[in-house]
Amino acid sequence: MSEKGILRGWICMCFLLVYSCSPRNVKKNTPISIGITLDEGCDSTSIQRTVGVLSDLNAATLVVDIPFQVEELQSFENASAFKYYETHPLDYLRAILKKDSIDYQLSFSLDNPTQKSTASVSLGDYFTEISGILLRSKSYLPSRIFFYGEFFLDTASISAMNQFVGQIREAIPALATEIYYAVQAETLDDEFEWEVPDGIALVYLPASLEGKGRYYHELNTRIGELAKKHQKPLSILRTNLLGKNKYGEFLFQLSYWPDEVEVKGINLNTLYCETAFLDEESPFALARENRLKQYLKNR
Repeated sequence: MSEKGILRGWICMCFLLVYSCSPRNVKKNTPISIGITLDEGCDSTSIQRTVGVLSDLNAATLVVDIPFQVEELQSFENASAFKYYETHPLDYLRAILKKDSIDYQLSFSLDNPTQKSTASVSLGDYFTEISGILLRSKSYLPSRIFFYGEFFLDTASISAMNQFVGQIREAIPALATEIYYAVQAETLDDEFEWEVPDGIALVYLPASLEGKGRYYHELNTRIGELAKKHQKPLSILRTNLLGKNKYGEFLFQLSYWPDEVEVKGINLNTLYCETAFLDEESPFALARENRLKQYLKNR
């Protein structure tokens, strides 16, 4: 190896030592959730398997993501009727959770995978669908609701979102539920909508662990200062743990937070229909993450 290569290796090692040995202030008492993404394609067997894992892992709650896509909303304009009161796999899941008094949270995400223009999208259609789900949830309410996605990209969308949240709080006064706005962690700044939600949720992007000590030190410290300034609690909605050291990255995400900042939850990898703890094949699989499992079980 050349002298330059040896020097580069020593520099990398020094960075690792600095950030692994520096005070990390890991939020060890943060409630941990496991997640599941639900749509009409999810069957009862997958749902039952996920609920069974909750108690095995000593997880605090189940985060249920209900996904929407901009392309679907654009097609609503020509649809003959909304799916406002149609049954949803969530109805089946909620009945199981209520029977066993298991806490759950709802995450409504609006994705735009094909990067279609959002100019013609009526967010009212999206809110109509959510309203139907929330009305059917009144018999067993979620402890927290997250909103994440395209509706936070412009002033008009944020205004519509704020108005809808006001309507939720007014129409369902018994809703003892916190409402969080979620955002990609790297993009969170003073310009984001801090006032209306009860808290801010973070979405971390998938990446390898290499160099992440410094990355999380800088990112979480900056976000922590913003949270202190705006006096809002935080939650981690999507960990997106990836690579060979998912447990290490999980600890990094809970590290470097100022003492005054409250991190009220962290939701581990969320997959389609089943928890990632039942998956052994995808890049986000957690079935073989024994250190992470032990961390949960020993809490």
